[in-house]
Amino acid sequence: MRENDSRFIFLSKGHFQLSFTPFNKDLHELATYAIVTIIFIAGGNFINCSHHGRWYIFFSRRSRRRKSYLTSRHTASPPGLEFKRRNYLLNIPERRFFEEVQQIIPAGYVIYPQMLLSKIVRVNSSREEFWSYHNRINRKTVDFVIFERRYLRPVMAIEYDGSTHNRIDRIERDEFVDSVLSSVGIKILHVKHRNYINFEELKNTISQHLAPIKNY
Repeated sequence: MRENDSRFIFLSKGHFQLSFTPFNKDLHELATYAIVTIIFIAGGNFINCSHHGRWYIFFSRRSRRRKSYLTSRHTASPPGLEFKRRNYLLNIPERRFFEEVQQIIPAGYVIYPQMLLSKIVRVNSSREEFWSYHNRINRKTVDFVIFERRYLRPVMAIEYDGSTHNRIDRIERDEFVDSVLSSVGIKILHVKHRNYINFEELKNTISQHLAPIKNY
C-alpha cells in the first residue's frame, strides 16, 4: 500500500470509516483538524485512532432525537407522562358561591379557594413525630380560606358541603379537619350546598368573627 493512500468505507446510513496513512506528523495533524471540522459541521461524532502507523476516523451522525425532545417538551408531555390541564378549578355552584363571598367579606381580607391544609397550618411536634402528624394533614384541602390581606394570615375557613360530605369517611375527615383548625385558632364555617343561600346571614356570621381592618 502506498504511503499516501486513503480509503473511504461506507458502513451504514449516517456512518462511515475513513482511513489513511499520513506522509508525516505535520500532515497528519493538518488532515485530522480538517476532517474533524467537517464532521462537527455535519453534526456527527467521531473516533480517531491509529494502528501500525495508519489512522482511522469513524464518523457517526449525532441523533436528533434529544434535540427534538428539548424543543418540544414545553408543548407536549414526554412519553410516560399522561396529563391534561383542567379547564376549571371550581364547579359552577362552587364558583358562584366563591364570587358571592368575595363581595361580603369585610375590608382588609381576601378569600382563596381549594387551599391545602398543610399550607395554612404546620406541624408543631418533635422531630421524631413530625412525619406522623404531617401525613395526617398532607393532601387534605379546605374549600375556601379567608386571609388577612396584608400578610395573608389565615383566619377563617369555609367548607361548602355538598352531598359527599354525608358519607361516613367524609364525616370523619371533616371532624378531623375541624379539630385541627380549631386547635390553631382558625374559625371554621360549614355551609350546606342548596339552591338558595342567604348570603346576608352568612355576611353577618363572618362579620361576628372578622372585624374590618383599616389602613390595610
